[in-house]
Amino acid sequence: MTTKYLGDGIWARRTSLEDAEIMMPSDLQNRHSETIQVITASTVTAGNSATSSWYDCDGFSAIGITLASDAPKESSIIIQWSNDGTNLHGEETLASGNSQYKPAHTNKVADYVRLKVINGDTASHVMNAWLNLQV
Repeated sequence: MTTKYLGDGIWARRTSLEDAEIMMPSDLQNRHSETIQVITASTVTAGNSATSSWYDCDGFSAIGITLASDAPKESSIIIQWSNDGTNLHGEETLASGNSQYKPAHTNKVADYVRLKVINGDTASHVMNAWLNLQV
């Protein structure tokens, strides 16, 4: 670093990138996530389910899921996978139980994903679900 007098009592410091002492972590420069609400205020009748559309998750490696129900009653989150965005090629139950709010996390299995939420209660419930696609 060098200094230079600019006049009128003003000094300027000149630096270069070679003199920088701070290292920026490269892994933080390419993190990206995208949150999508896939089921919005859907009334799911007793013993039935609601299923979202297919979502393209190409370019992402992991998926976080959250489910919010209007009451702490029996419900489940099922993640479904497709290689072509049309046909079902696999599914997995990620969370179930009596909790009103259910989080889940999984690695990507195929390029298209959708959620299915199941109401296991004897009454209807309003449910919301989100996908958080992660790099």
